[in-house]
Amino acid sequence: MTTTTLAQRLESSAVDDETLQSTYGPMRALVKEILGVVPSAGSYLEIWPPAFRSYNLLVPNLLNLPAMLLPGFGAPKDMVGLGVYVSSRAAKCMYCSAHTCSFASRRGAGPLAITGMERTPAERSIADLARGIASVPHSVTREKVEAVSDHFTPSQSEWIVLGMVMMGFLNKATDALGLRLEEQSIKDASGLIAPTGWTSGKHNWNSSTNTKDEANEDTANTLPPTDTLGTYLRIFMHGPSAARLEATWLKDVPRDPAKARSWLKDETGYDEPLLEQFTVGRRHVPRALAAIMRENLSSDDRTNIGVAEKAMIALNFAVYLDNRHLIGRAEALMEAHEADREQIAKKGGKRWEVLSELAAAFFPSPCNISDELADQAVQSLEAAEIIELVTWISVLQMWHRWDLYVSHK
Repeated sequence: MTTTTLAQRLESSAVDDETLQSTYGPMRALVKEILGVVPSAGSYLEIWPPAFRSYNLLVPNLLNLPAMLLPGFGAPKDMVGLGVYVSSRAAKCMYCSAHTCSFASRRGAGPLAITGMERTPAERSIADLARGIASVPHSVTREKVEAVSDHFTPSQSEWIVLGMVMMGFLNKATDALGLRLEEQSIKDASGLIAPTGWTSGKHNWNSSTNTKDEANEDTANTLPPTDTLGTYLRIFMHGPSAARLEATWLKDVPRDPAKARSWLKDETGYDEPLLEQFTVGRRHVPRALAAIMRENLSSDDRTNIGVAEKAMIALNFAVYLDNRHLIGRAEALMEAHEADREQIAKKGGKRWEVLSELAAAFFPSPCNISDELADQAVQSLEAAEIIELVTWISVLQMWHRWDLYVSHK
């Protein structure tokens, strides 16, 4: 395992806060209200701008924000919080585990439910499915899916699962990069989950106060504040500006799921039947996901790696996951772009060799990146290429989780 993360190696290429604020200010304000911090992820994802746009499309749409925060809209927010936390722990992403611990606590999930010391039958059903869907190899069964449905309506169940699906992207991206975990996030989470085996590990770097993970008298009984009327008002205050920014990224994407699927195939050669499998958020979730796929597969100047090369990487990852649906999608994309393994390897040379090896190191959960490989990556690849690769594999892991749920319903 690497002792110096990719994020540390890429720190000089990270985008500064002032630049991010000028473009994504409303989005950053919303995230701070939801998590209590502005995550460090943005500075790195913006190295390849389609990555940060993908992130900003994914989070509010799959979490059903801001509607999720209000009673009667979507699923109970504490249950969504529990699902995103348990899925992050199952994926062994300690960065996301800290953030989702804070998220769940702020949404009203109890300490015993978060730590697993005491859960209701409904909470146990969510935790069992979250572990199954986020583990590699997975352990999703029809019985686990039905157990959640026994306690929640079909629409509530799907929103709970979509939180886990969203974390497929975030778990992979933040773990692969080894992002620095904010000191406040460590303080918010450590008192509650350090006794369960959580540690900030590789994410606790560049800390001015050498923040510790251990629970102590100051942190053990200090949890992030739960949502208040002020929280709702601030979130809804920022909502319109964030929605206008999002609209600029979605303006060409059809609202109808079937039309969005057809549009995506025409734009990129990628055909995704799963876009038509949503029963909640049908007017915005498929549209956002189609836009994300366009961001990642457009053959214009958005890609530094190349679509044919990304199709090959997708096939390798799908085989690793043993996901027949993703294997079929990757093979179809390869055919659409006339991708040939030997030609790609010959044309790419050393760069392709490093890119392929780095991609394979991203496949496990947690990722398995050696210092030697990390050094080769930053020497052979542009910073934007590394972020693009991380983003692509993270998007594929998101689809993997959604396919697991759909195929076991």
